[in-house]
Amino acid sequence: MHPGIRCSVCGACPILGIRYMCYERDEVNLCEECERNSVKDYPMLKIRTWEQGNFLAEKMKLKHEPASQEDEKVSGEKPEELQSFIDSINA
Repeated sequence: MHPGIRCSVCGACPILGIRYMCYERDEVNLCEECERNSVKDYPMLKIRTWEQGNFLAEKMKLKHEPASQEDEKVSGEKPEELQSFIDSINA
């Protein structure tokens, strides 16, 4: 269960089971059924637990809020720690 997280398509809250969080668009989340039945134009991250979702949300803030001009140049790239976490949850 993902407390406080609402499906962007059907409005189910909380999302039960697996949550799909959009990597590109903030605050876009899908429940399992809506993910299965909808066309996805952006990459979706498969989130099994509430704790995983919180971890990713914090890491993704770094992607959307660069700390400096140097960071801004690579802001579209996933930090190594985030990529290894994404790989582990999608395995």
